[in-house]
Amino acid sequence: MHTRDKDQANNASFYEPIEAAKGVFILGGKTERITASYANTATEDALRELLNRNGIIAGVSAGSGVQANYFSSQEKQQGFEFLQGVIIMNHFLAKNKLFDHSLQILDHAEYLSLGIDNNIGGIRFQNIAANDAAVNSKVNAMLDQGWEIVQIASGVEAVGGKDDNNGLYLTRFYFKKAK
Repeated sequence: MHTRDKDQANNASFYEPIEAAKGVFILGGKTERITASYANTATEDALRELLNRNGIIAGVSAGSGVQANYFSSQEKQQGFEFLQGVIIMNHFLAKNKLFDHSLQILDHAEYLSLGIDNNIGGIRFQNIAANDAAVNSKVNAMLDQGWEIVQIASGVEAVGGKDDNNGLYLTRFYFKKAK
C-alpha cells in the first residue's frame, strides 16, 4: 500500500488491511514524504492501534526514522511518535551524519538519539569497529573545538525490564562548551 494523497490515507478501504495485520514494514524513501502523506490521518491512527494491540511496526531507512518522536535529515523534524523520547538519524555513518548531527544531539539531550546505519541486520565486527572509530574521531574533534566532556554514562536501553535480553548497549557522552 502506498499513497501520497491524504484523502486516500483517510479512506477506510486504504487502511483496513492494517486493522487486520499483525505487523507492518515501512519501506524507505524520503522521510518527509512519508510524514507528509500519513501524519494526522486515519492510516496513522490504524498504525498506532496496531501497536496498541501488540503488533509490530518495522522499517528501513526513512521507514525507521518516521517511527520516532523526531527524525533528523538536515534538521529535527516531527515523526509519528511511535517511539517516545527518541530521535532517529538514518545512514549515520554511510552518509557521514555523525559529524553533521552531533550538535543537534547536544541541543536535544532530552531525547535518546539513535544513529542507525546501513547493514545493521545482525552484529558485524566491521560495524562495531567503524562506529568506534567514528565516535572517537568526533569526540576528539569536539574537544579540539573547545567542548568539555562533563560525564560519560553507559547503560542498556530495554523495554521489558531485567529479563529482556534484547536491550541495546550504549554509551552517552555529555558535553558542555568550555567558557
